[in-house]
Order: sequence, then structure tokens, then C-alpha cells
Amino acid sequence: MKLKEPSGVPLTLLRYVGAAEGFHCYAKHSDATAVLPPPPAPPMESFPPTLNGVYRYTTDVADIVITDRWIDGPKRAIEFDAGCDVTNMRVERVKFTNVGRDGARLRNGSNVTFRDFEITKSAVENLQPETPVGITFTGVTNFLVENGTIRGFRMAQEYRPDGTSIYRQGDGFGTEGGSQGTIRNLVVEDSTDRNLDLKGTVHLENVTSRRSKRNFGFWHNITGTNITSENPTGTHIWVGDDAVVELDEVTAIGVGKPVFTMESRTRIHVKKLITDVPASLHKRSNGSANTCQIDLIVYV
Repeated sequence: MKLKEPSGVPLTLLRYVGAAEGFHCYAKHSDATAVLPPPPAPPMESFPPTLNGVYRYTTDVADIVITDRWIDGPKRAIEFDAGCDVTNMRVERVKFTNVGRDGARLRNGSNVTFRDFEITKSAVENLQPETPVGITFTGVTNFLVENGTIRGFRMAQEYRPDGTSIYRQGDGFGTEGGSQGTIRNLVVEDSTDRNLDLKGTVHLENVTSRRSKRNFGFWHNITGTNITSENPTGTHIWVGDDAVVELDEVTAIGVGKPVFTMESRTRIHVKKLITDVPASLHKRSNGSANTCQIDLIVYV
């Protein structure tokens, strides 16, 4: 029921479910599952592959709101030039598809929210130096990223004149430069390097990573619960020098790949690990002075 003002029906028999299209919406108290219908999908808007930012910011900005957009085809959908700060930014209910390099790149800011989004790269694998990333935050504090999907940020395999291979970059979601915030209900898939490459202080809840070389890359201070890694080509969770990682529950599915690959002086504590990986591959050290404590292991 849509009511601008309660009329004709006692409110004691109704349950408020939210506002939509200028109306206050109610359901019967007996209908415990009633929710607002999702808004209609926005129409797709096509942009040239050379466009370096459908939204591009060249000076400091504040109070930015981007909602209900379907952007297809540009090099980047959101781009902040170097040295440009943002304070208070909200991006909700957006689709960025067939992007050539990045979905969004923010450099310095605070109070940033990305919610209810889908970001997909074009099928073309990039060449050096066009390193693709779905979302990059550099020096962004108090951020929240939730209810999203990032797919396909890949680089082609290239070779030096002597025939040796060049390392393949390409990440799904990355934080750098002392970033701090929360990632919740996110799925990242099919990057060539790391699906999530997290530097700074980051908390994760219900995050799934699939089919990259390193499904998770953890630096500095990482906490989280319900972390799922599926079928990496290299390792489930890579942990950099001096990182401190505290995770309540980790699911690692993909026989034959290490669960944790540690560099030097890392400290890892996992309360519960659910895995099909044999015990001999739970911990691999590339450096020294590492600790990795797993309280409970459940094999599936």
C-alpha cells in the first residue's frame, strides 16, 4: 500500500517498509516478507573507449552523489586527477560495463561509499603500461564498499626481448596509501593478479574471491569474517611483510594451491578454516619469522 498520509486503515495493522516514488509504503503486519520492489534498471549509456572518466574531477570536491547509472565502454567511469581530494562521496545502484582500464580511481579522500554496484572490464586484455583495476582507493579513509561485483580485470601475457615473461598485473579492488574502511558483501572474480589487493587498515565481511593468481593480497592490518577463496591459479591468500591478519572464518576451496603464502614477519590468526586443501599446503613461507595460528580446521 502506498499512502501519502495514513487514511482509512489503522496503522496498528500495517508495517512500514520504506519510501518510494514519493510515497510512504506499508504492508500488512502478517506479511513478514514484504519489501520495497527494486527500482527499475537505468538505461545503458555508451561512451567512447578513449574517455578517461565519465565523471572526472580535476580539483578538490565534496558531497558527490552518483546514483542509478549504467555506463558502458569508457576507459574509466570515475577518475580523480592526482592531488584532488574528495570529502563525502556516495556511489549507489550503478553498473560500469566494458570499461577499458578502471571502474573508479580515487586519490585521497574521506567518507566514501560504493553500494549496490557491478563493475566489469571489457574482454580485451590490457598491455603495459595500461594496468587495469576495478576500483582503486589511494589514501581514502572511512570508506564503505558493499553489495557489489567486480569482474575480469586482466592483462595479456607479455614477454621481454630475451623471451622471459613480464609479470601480469591486473587487480579487482585495491587500497593503497594508508586507506581505511570496510568491505562487505563483495564478489570479485577473474583478475590476472590479485582480486583484492589491500594495503592499510581494512575490515572484510562476507567477501568472495574467485580465479585469480592470488585471490587475496593482504598488507598491513586486515580483519574479517566469512572470507571465501575459490580456485586461485597461485595462492588463496598472500600476506605481505609485517602484515597483521585476524580472520574469524575462512573458506578456501581449490586443491593443490596454498591457503596462506607468507612473506616475512607476518602474523596471522584464523579462528576457523574450512577447506579441501591438504594440511601440507595450509602454510607456505617465502620469508622468515612468520606466525600463522589456525584454531579449528574443517575439511570438506
